[in-house]
Amino acid sequence: MFNLIYKSNIFIAKECIMPEASQEGLLHSFKSYSDIVMFHYTVPKEVLRATWQFAAFMDGQECLERNVHIYLQWGSYPVIFINNDTFPSNMYPKRNHTIIVSTITTFEPKTTAIVPVYGPEAGDWFVGAYLSHWDEKVQQQGLGHKCHYSIGSVAIWTQINSIENIPIGYQQTLRTKETTSYYKIYIPSGTWNFRLDIWGCNFTVLKFHNIHEPCIKNMVLQGRSLPVFNHSQPIKNRNLTI
Repeated sequence: MFNLIYKSNIFIAKECIMPEASQEGLLHSFKSYSDIVMFHYTVPKEVLRATWQFAAFMDGQECLERNVHIYLQWGSYPVIFINNDTFPSNMYPKRNHTIIVSTITTFEPKTTAIVPVYGPEAGDWFVGAYLSHWDEKVQQQGLGHKCHYSIGSVAIWTQINSIENIPIGYQQTLRTKETTSYYKIYIPSGTWNFRLDIWGCNFTVLKFHNIHEPCIKNMVLQGRSLPVFNHSQPIKNRNLTI
């Protein structure tokens, strides 16, 4: 599946914000992978932006603040290692696009770690979190209360509504009133290459007044997820005839 995006200069694209149920779990110091609290989210298709929010808590004001390390990974559990640990020879630890952030535990909700992901892959996303290791015996010496730590997470999707499908092998006329227009193209598996031809773009109103100017400002083609414009860098055309 390839997604195509046009950007012109008229109106705003239609977006829909979809909240996902929050998830919570107890935090532990990292000694083994079983100490990691794991959350699982399913990101739907055609999401422009996914935003995760994390807040870590402690159950008493007298508890000491702890550092919390959070890993966000698409498609599989995140690989987490500290102190230059080694892995079995049949394990591949170098994952792409693993997002790592940190936050601090608080008694009241004061600190929130916000992680936006633009054009996320659809499907399974996993979150792993743990506390930095330290000597818990020192912490509890002289205290009657044993501190417990937890983390809560919530994700919100910004989804594009009703993306039009472009069938392959046919000439089709596309019309839009939006500033940013999305289209999707299904490419069958085993396809070696394909070509996309675009021509004859014009503004209907401007054409009526005999005013000629380009109506496509930028165009991006990307597989599996919605493309996102980076206005700070020039966009490169890749085998596209415009």
